[in-house]
Amino acid sequence: MDMFVAGSITTALTNSWVFKLLAMFPEIQEGAYQEIVENCTDGKVTPDDLPKLVYLEMIIKETLRHFSVPVTGRRITEDLKVNEELTIPAGIQVFLCAYTLHHDPQYWQKPGEFYPEHFSPANEASRPKGAYVPFLSGPRACPGKTYAMRSIKFLVANTLLRFKFSTDERPPPDVRNLDYRLIFMIWPTSGYNVKISKR
Repeated sequence: MDMFVAGSITTALTNSWVFKLLAMFPEIQEGAYQEIVENCTDGKVTPDDLPKLVYLEMIIKETLRHFSVPVTGRRITEDLKVNEELTIPAGIQVFLCAYTLHHDPQYWQKPGEFYPEHFSPANEASRPKGAYVPFLSGPRACPGKTYAMRSIKFLVANTLLRFKFSTDERPPPDVRNLDYRLIFMIWPTSGYNVKISKR
């Protein structure tokens, strides 16, 4: 079940959201395409090219900020001191709402916008580590995090090199107002209605 749900559906859904969002934001798509063309040779993207695609990684991270697994639970195995006033006793089941954390204006300049610059090197360096947890963190973090990011980046880069995405669906000013439903992850109610054309 872990391999099927955590290793397949999540990656496929993230890829789908990336293409939908790039279709909605053509200027961001064009920026990613230009980065790919400038950094990849022979008309293809190789695994060795992936570290050069910094802006594309920012886009993927921003997609995960909005549309990764929104809530997760953990059982506290020993007393956990949160601060001077609060200690969570062992045995309690707690839930982390990553969706709320990923849209907290304390950590994000434009919480409701699709804004890849949230993940510029300077912005990432200034943000507390625990403010962004699409794969969770610590000993129970997703073991496939590195593979997932590389495979998404590789697929999206090679696809953008050959195809252009567009849509008649206009994004709202705040992407949190898109119509979606929750089935483990966040799915758009309208589906992934994009037009694909060869470059």
